[in-house]
Amino acid sequence: MSELDICKPAEKPTVLLVDDDPFMLEQVSSGLSDINVLTSLSSDIALQADLSNIDLIVLDVNLDGVCGLDVCSGVREKDCLVPVLIISKMLDLDVRLKAYGVGANDYISKPFQLQEFEKKCLSLISSYRKLVEMDEKRLEATDLFFSAQKGTYYVQVVNKFLQASSECKSLDNLFTLFFFSLNCLDVSGVLQVDSFDARSTEGSIRSLELEILTMSSKLSRIHQFGHGRALFNWSNCRFLARGVGAHIDTLAHLMDALEVSVARIESQDSLIRQMKEIESYNNLVQQSVSELFEMMTSSMSDAIVTLGIVSSLTSEEESAISNLLEFYKGEITSCFLEQNSYNKQLQDSIELMREPSERFREMLMEMAVNNARDEIELF
Repeated sequence: MSELDICKPAEKPTVLLVDDDPFMLEQVSSGLSDINVLTSLSSDIALQADLSNIDLIVLDVNLDGVCGLDVCSGVREKDCLVPVLIISKMLDLDVRLKAYGVGANDYISKPFQLQEFEKKCLSLISSYRKLVEMDEKRLEATDLFFSAQKGTYYVQVVNKFLQASSECKSLDNLFTLFFFSLNCLDVSGVLQVDSFDARSTEGSIRSLELEILTMSSKLSRIHQFGHGRALFNWSNCRFLARGVGAHIDTLAHLMDALEVSVARIESQDSLIRQMKEIESYNNLVQQSVSELFEMMTSSMSDAIVTLGIVSSLTSEEESAISNLLEFYKGEITSCFLEQNSYNKQLQDSIELMREPSERFREMLMEMAVNNARDEIELF
């Protein structure tokens, strides 16, 4: 029988039979009705051909100028699963041990009954196909496992951002946290927040990127384009992303959290500005009251002299007036001191609202440690 194209799939099991005896090849191939037999006089076909559609390789030990056991060893370097059946006229144990040592699955001695040969072939093919099926299921399960692991990791990145962003007290801290989370996802890009300069994960920003962000109001909420690129067009935040991959939903969750945090921090900054304005106003009132009291004291002294009242006052009366003025001056000073105490509390509150909390620092450190550990475990 002539050599066939062994890459062509067959409905029936396919066996590649390599032997230097044409008569034996003809007898076997014509005698097996349930198996598609591909024959060859040359061992090269077993070493050079694609074995993906071969269910079994049958090798004679004594080929023309080549040892079938060496061919078997070469097959094993290409494919560790496809079964190999060795046939030989030799009956001793040493040949069987050598066959097993080079990776053969079974051995049959010449001459053999065609029925026995077919039974061995079908048994090896059945085991091989079950093994391939199990291996495919294992690979599928492994892929699902790692996909689940990665999915869990991405959820953790979002959750950590949600927790840490709630502790952010400035937009600088929030942007740092956002870019840190992007780095965990291996995503880069340019972020633009209303009333603030755009910022890039890579430092520099191209003019084209700014133009796209400026004109983004014409685009949809999430606009995917090009190779792994997308524009996330939120109401007060826009992010032009590169290397998006499968992170569309993850980035959308990050943008939701970012937008909420930006609104919260801007409201907090507005409150801080109002508090500082109140502090400045209190200082002005305090200064005005102090100046008015000094003016009142001076005016009263001048009026007493001008009206000639001072000459009619006894020393006790002068002392009483002086004591009265000093009393109210003391009362005003006491009010000022109390107001200064309130101002100090107000300043402390402002600093507390601006200073990153210890909890925020701990979260950043935890995210950095977990990111390094997860990269080792997952990738």
